Amino acid sequence: MKFAFVLVAVLAFIACAAAYRSEILPHDDIPEHMLSHVTSPLPHTYINVDELPASFSWHTQRDVTMTPVRNQHIPQYCGSCWIFGNLSALSDRIAIIRKGAWPQIQLGPQEVLNCGDAGSCNGGTSPGLLRWVHKNGVSVEECLNYEARDGQCKSDGTSVCKDCSRDSSGQSYCWPLKNHTHIFIDEYGSVDGVDQIKAEIYARGPVSAGINANGVLNLTNSYYKIDEPLCNKYGPGVNHVVSIVGWETVEDKVTLGCGTTVTKSNTYWIIRNSWGSVHGMNGLGRILAGSNCLGVESYVYWATPRLSDLPPY
Repeated sequence: MKFAFVLVAVLAFIACAAAYRSEILPHDDIPEHMLSHVTSPLPHTYINVDELPASFSWHTQRDVTMTPVRNQHIPQYCGSCWIFGNLSALSDRIAIIRKGAWPQIQLGPQEVLNCGDAGSCNGGTSPGLLRWVHKNGVSVEECLNYEARDGQCKSDGTSVCKDCSRDSSGQSYCWPLKNHTHIFIDEYGSVDGVDQIKAEIYARGPVSAGINANGVLNLTNSYYKIDEPLCNKYGPGVNHVVSIVGWETVEDKVTLGCGTTVTKSNTYWIIRNSWGSVHGMNGLGRILAGSNCLGVESYVYWATPRLSDLPPY
């Protein structure tokens, strides 16, 4: 009887783990020296984490407007979270550097789906994407709108940035735009552990992070909080990429035996997903920090924009 119960529990766990098809692919084909490009000291080497605030998030900073929450599944399903999580974090960092100056720079994922070689609508990798943008740059959203599909990299340049019109017969035609805003990455890499992640976010802005998406499915219109029971239920196997915009420390009530309740201070990462503003509270939710809940601390990447590419501010 005990064996049957354990077997059912194991099968239920496997079913849950397999519910969300992974959008993170292996990056075994990327040479070790191309997984990062770091030329300056990292924040955790010069920031005392003990002096950081108990709660901090870039989405609450009044002098900076974060780039909007996106939906990678509109107008159709596309497993492009690996692009959205990283480019949204990079776009936020540009907003931070420019102190929220107009115009807001929102980097466009469609060029990567058209011309990048880091993945597709069936998934990709964070280091592969960052390596590609470091080498090739990426255009802004308004000159190549997201189509949620794998496109072709056309030699006429319309796969990167374009404008369109129509002729006298009403037939649409497009042409490539030259001298548009094209952003390159100056440095990129990964961080590991709560202290390194906090220091990186506080000093330079949001980061991308892999999570087990099974733990956050169907959480709509609420500022959800993924705590220890859900962490244990779904495990740390990452299959989806989000961005972390900060952290929040709260007092949680924990029920012990005989109905006794105690208060415990817990810190949560504030994540932004790419499933639209109806998921979570305007796209935001919280995942317990410090225990690699849903794998949130195991696949974290950062990038800095090349300053010479940014418009005047």
